[in-house]
Amino acid sequence: MKTQTILPILLVGLLAATPARAQTSAAPAEEPWGSAKSGLQCQLSAATAFKVGEPCRFQVALRNVGSEAVSLGDTKKAFVWFMIALGSDRKAIFSEKVPAAAELKSNWLEGGKRLDLPPIQVNDLAAYDYQAGMKVLGGYVTGELPKSVASMGRAIPAGTIKARALVYLDRGDQPSVLLVSNTADVLVQPPALASLDGAERLAFVNQLLARFDKDAWAGMSAHRDAVALGPQIVPDLLEALAKPGRPAHSQMWLATAVCDIRDPKAAAGLVKLLAGPVCSVTHVIAYHGPKQQDAALDKAIVARVVEVGDARMTALAILGFLGARGSVPPEVLKIGLDSDDPRVRAQVISAFAQTADPAAVRRTADLLGDKNERVRITAARVLKGMKNNSPQVLARLVGALDMEGDQARAAVCDALSALSDKAMPYDAKAAPAQKAATVKAWKDWLAGQK
Repeated sequence: MKTQTILPILLVGLLAATPARAQTSAAPAEEPWGSAKSGLQCQLSAATAFKVGEPCRFQVALRNVGSEAVSLGDTKKAFVWFMIALGSDRKAIFSEKVPAAAELKSNWLEGGKRLDLPPIQVNDLAAYDYQAGMKVLGGYVTGELPKSVASMGRAIPAGTIKARALVYLDRGDQPSVLLVSNTADVLVQPPALASLDGAERLAFVNQLLARFDKDAWAGMSAHRDAVALGPQIVPDLLEALAKPGRPAHSQMWLATAVCDIRDPKAAAGLVKLLAGPVCSVTHVIAYHGPKQQDAALDKAIVARVVEVGDARMTALAILGFLGARGSVPPEVLKIGLDSDDPRVRAQVISAFAQTADPAAVRRTADLLGDKNERVRITAARVLKGMKNNSPQVLARLVGALDMEGDQARAAVCDALSALSDKAMPYDAKAAPAQKAATVKAWKDWLAGQK
């Protein structure tokens, strides 16, 4: 049984002015899916980066959203095709049919299962202009097709496109199924920005910046595409960051993109941005800036942390230097140790965990006397990981048992057990007499070591 669909219905959302959630070749979370039909859904994403003149591949997947197996029909008659909206001029094209028999190795898809078709290269597929009034019958455009405008590779220009996959399943006596995927926003990169004339370049950059502004998810996708463009896009990103009024999520992803493109101009621009008042941007630079491995930027980050004394910026700088460089400037660690925020002090301890330096061990042991129980817990766990069982460390651990806090005492006893090879855990749920006995046992043990 074949059903007829008015083609414009399939274009709803595809030609909308506001793009759908952005998709690129590597998704940070579960991708969206199209609407369910007969228990099946279809998903589309970019399997590769899209760049003019290079092979471009879409990834199409099916899944059974029910618990029972669903028929895929006669797989020899199954096919996939694509509809793509180009830029912002509301023009759309669609592709020729791509047989899917080889990919659909079974006539059934079990309940809850997902089927990923091999990536489909679209460059050489014939492309046709969408025309008003077109209808779909038997899963594809009915009637005489218009003359092919070009191959898909030639028809798709640089810029942001919106695409949908359509999968047709002929199920014989049962109603046929035409699955429509989610809408995937994909940035088609030019061979080089320098290859675009002034108007084309401006349009391309504006499309990219619009995705940064849309929402945090689209900004994440735009960030990946901007990083792929490399140093050539840095001036545009810095200019966008300099303009007031952008949403906070846009500023943060723009700043992250600049940090992730290692380039002298990027580093110099980040130094200037650090002096600005925008916390979302300065915090991003404190965390991601060390990736640039630029001495002037490192110095600027340290100076800003010392100047501002902001707990969040300090913690982010510690994490950033630690992750990108493996060590944290001592000035930043000192600010962290002196912070009134116990979360920052705990973060400093975590930074110490990356080194066996005697000074780091000593500073971590000092924090066993911190007034905040969370900090003491972190210090005990880090000392356990450092595997330093010197008499000084063991004495500080036992001394920490005099401070209140059952969770901290449990962490301290766990560290002592690991470092001394003597199992005497502290049960936070035990009766007071038993807990006191455990503390006394550790004190007696320490006294016997002298």
